[in-house]
Amino acid sequence: MRTVTRNENKIKIPKLLHELHGELSNWRDVGLTHMAAWGLTVLMVWLSVCSGHPIWITVLLAILTVDIAGGVVSNFTKGTNNYYEQYPQKRVVFLLLHIIQPALLSMMFPDQVFLILAVMAYTLSISIWLDGSRKFEFPKSVSPFLTIVGITGLVIMPIEFIGLQLLLILYITKLILAFSVNWYKSVD
Repeated sequence: MRTVTRNENKIKIPKLLHELHGELSNWRDVGLTHMAAWGLTVLMVWLSVCSGHPIWITVLLAILTVDIAGGVVSNFTKGTNNYYEQYPQKRVVFLLLHIIQPALLSMMFPDQVFLILAVMAYTLSISIWLDGSRKFEFPKSVSPFLTIVGITGLVIMPIEFIGLQLLLILYITKLILAFSVNWYKSVD
């Protein structure tokens, strides 16, 4: 009979994908990340086509959905959490790069630019504050509350395209709840 060790399930992630999965992960986390990314992308493409959006908007929505939806799941995984814990400078770059998605959404939905920019400002300011507080325990209880506040504010706003609302909810969840909190390390 063979003894199973905890590291047998680990897979070494190619360097190109470290920002997405970390340096070590497992098949379950990688699979769930890609199921969320690609499954929601199919839904987003369908919503966009049904809404009659031009092809360029549908393509950009697909790209953003893969990134944001996959990132929600990935940022909750131990592999990604540990990777960004080892490289704190990459955490700041990661957060700042998330100005790009709202900028693209603002181009696609100019009538919703105020809402998109408000979501970005709220999400990034809270995420940067929580990220700076990772050494403390309180982000684990505060981040779910602040995520709910952001999503509630978003849901009560009039949004014509449900796909935009979905992406903004995922954006808030990805950055405030999933990325900005170290879910795997307890403070002594």
